[in-house]
Amino acid sequence: MNKLGKIIRWTARIWSLISLAFVLLFFIGYSLDPSELPPTNTDFIVMAFFPVGVLLFMLLGWKWERLGGIGCLSSLAGFYIALYIQKQVLAMGPYFLLVAMPGVLFLISSILQRDNKKVRKNNSL
Repeated sequence: MNKLGKIIRWTARIWSLISLAFVLLFFIGYSLDPSELPPTNTDFIVMAFFPVGVLLFMLLGWKWERLGGIGCLSSLAGFYIALYIQKQVLAMGPYFLLVAMPGVLFLISSILQRDNKKVRKNNSL
């Protein structure tokens, strides 16, 4: 893998850890606030996509970059769709996208790695 690919891979990995810590802090804060109502069953459906699906696929991206990237971005899309179906609102702001950005970086890294393998294979022929 070339230098750019390694930089993108490690940026995705570090960013995924930061995203995980960020979301965990929100859950801890939410659980410590006694005035918060417990999530409903439909809230659990939305939460299955974000943060659970997004973070799970980010962690899988450490081993399988393409699977992690596609799964992360699919979970994010599922979150937006489920949230819209449930509450008829679109999640605004860049925050969900920023948390899920390692998925994009894992995908880019996997594409660069695949292209690099093709170049090496063609050069060896």
